[in-house]
Amino acid sequence: DSQYSPYSGLEIKNSQFEDNTAGAGGGGIFLDGDDAPVEISGCSFSMNSAGIHGGGLFVRDSRDLRAFNCVFSDNTAAEWGGGIYAVKSGTSIINSTFVSNKRGAGGDGGGIYVSDPLTTTITNSIFWDNGYWDGGSLITPDDISPPTQTSLNISYCSVSDAANWPANPVNRIINDDPLFVDPDGDDFRLDPASPCIDRGKRIQSLFSDIRGSLRPVDIENMPRDGAGNPVPQDSAFDIGAYEFSGDYGGIEGDLPTKAFRDLKIGGSLIVTDFEYQIQWKDKDPFAYDTRISHPGEYRVNLALVSDQGLRIDLGAYTVPVSQHGYTISYTFGPEHIGRWRIRVELASDPNQFALSAPISIEYKEATRYALSQRIRAPQGADPTVEPDAADEGACYWSVETKRLYAIAPRTTVITWYADQNRESPIPVVAYITYPDQENFSADPATRIHIADAMPVDLLPPDSPFDLVEVKYAGNDATTSAGKFAAAQEGWSVLLYRDNQAAHPDGAEKFDVIRTYAWNHEQDLSRPPSLTLNPDFPLESSWDIGKEITDPEHEPGCGSGYVFLPGARYDGYGETKAYDRENREGQIFAVNENDPAADRDDLVVVWYKTSDTSGVCWPSKPVRYEPAWPDDARKIVIASGLGSGPLPAEEYGATSDMLIYSQPDMTQPGYNPNEEHAAFFTPAGSAHPVLFALRRDLNKPADN
Repeated sequence: DSQYSPYSGLEIKNSQFEDNTAGAGGGGIFLDGDDAPVEISGCSFSMNSAGIHGGGLFVRDSRDLRAFNCVFSDNTAAEWGGGIYAVKSGTSIINSTFVSNKRGAGGDGGGIYVSDPLTTTITNSIFWDNGYWDGGSLITPDDISPPTQTSLNISYCSVSDAANWPANPVNRIINDDPLFVDPDGDDFRLDPASPCIDRGKRIQSLFSDIRGSLRPVDIENMPRDGAGNPVPQDSAFDIGAYEFSGDYGGIEGDLPTKAFRDLKIGGSLIVTDFEYQIQWKDKDPFAYDTRISHPGEYRVNLALVSDQGLRIDLGAYTVPVSQHGYTISYTFGPEHIGRWRIRVELASDPNQFALSAPISIEYKEATRYALSQRIRAPQGADPTVEPDAADEGACYWSVETKRLYAIAPRTTVITWYADQNRESPIPVVAYITYPDQENFSADPATRIHIADAMPVDLLPPDSPFDLVEVKYAGNDATTSAGKFAAAQEGWSVLLYRDNQAAHPDGAEKFDVIRTYAWNHEQDLSRPPSLTLNPDFPLESSWDIGKEITDPEHEPGCGSGYVFLPGARYDGYGETKAYDRENREGQIFAVNENDPAADRDDLVVVWYKTSDTSGVCWPSKPVRYEPAWPDDARKIVIASGLGSGPLPAEEYGATSDMLIYSQPDMTQPGYNPNEEHAAFFTPAGSAHPVLFALRRDLNKPADN
């Protein structure tokens, strides 16, 4: 039976209406709105029939009918409106698909018919092969009626009825076949070659299609800035109820995609009264969509959901957009005990969500351990017998030293044994988390690593260790040929082995690594921390021509690393002062930054040594603002005196004097000799003098 509703203010979501029949109107739904607003979203109406009008939907006296992300297919009405009949209603149809709906010969509007409308607006929708029966013959097309209705506004639509709705570049109407994947099988997704892809209009409040898949997703050749980040833009929607997402689905034919991915909390066991990190990432380019409520941030809801349909809201959070992912700290209480999944959803569209793997929240007495800390056997247990860990990836048992170490941020049950035969178990719970020396002084130190810096040499010639390996990586950290590299933010744990160590204390050592992007933004909702919540890069001004140094840089680690290759430093040509590829030499700024570009920013990453391993870690990114020194010697062109004599005892031999000139903007250290400066030794002078012919001194925006 069809659904009848006189309800004041009705919302119908994610429902199917199929094979229903009405004697008069509204085969699927009959709505007598009584001037009330009605919203229908994510619904499908298929093979419904009405004796007079509105095979799929009949609506009357609604000041605001809003239908979006809906499919109307194979519905019939004996007279008017095979798909929809709307009378005396303000109607808005958005991103919907009308296919093969039919009406009788005595009526009108195979797809949709509007009578005495307040205003009808149809946007981003497909009307295809809707028609009417005439003496047993099906006549198509008959999509939208009446076409002469002045209050009927149609734009960004694909309409098969070219006679009444011809292609119109102003209103963006097309008459091209939408190329459904399988219309005979009721599969109205868009083929990759569909002309409806990217032909729609941006809808401010709509983030999903009928499946809950992200809108929009298939942005070809999306522009990116110098750092490779997507540039915000107003992207075109697809036309119809389905948004083509083959770019994410990975196969021709389209799969759904969501705005979020990689939601995790670390392990399947969560104990109450301990802090955990809920983490997720965006699906590029979602976070750069200009419809986000406030530029640079968006709001999410976090919740616990069960397979039985229960839900406990954990709160709403506003997060700054980050290409490196998101972290929300949360401490669970007794009210959360049970088996759940964590759900993160976009506050403005809960269809955009991600679910974690199942977790069990329990009350247990637990002991806190930081990454790489030794887990000692409890009283009564034999410390030489290897224990069992419920989560095997959480711990590392050293066969050589008979010691257990915490290596992954998880909570796990560890079962020790009181005897060699392992017949007397002693279970304990270990809560393993990240080191935090600022609050737990006994925690191991954290080594900061800047992502995409030069690979770190873990086994230099003077290293006492024979082997190094990654025991845990929460990012893409790898070791190859004794070198460490990571491009993503996250934690990792390295194990070093010294096979010649005389004592177990020296046989195995750990480094705990926290990788950050050079431009990592501090999370203002959390306390600042040098290791857990830094604000990178540090900022400093520096005189052009003066060697750049840092008091915290470890001299034994070589030079700092110039992070951006296009920076304006002396690093190009045969006489370059700094070799970036080998991280050797002195670093000098040779020109001001171009304020309109980022690629030439002078960012230097400085190194600090691990007390545990002796390894040099790129840990401190500093962005320098080069400036011409206030006390620079001046040349007055009209004086004819140039710079004055440049004696060898102060400036070195004449043969070693060079005028810096690098005229190629595509290479490091751009600064041409536009002053046409040159050395001359005037008559009567024992020393060379620097002369210049122009004064437009290094204006980077003009060069």
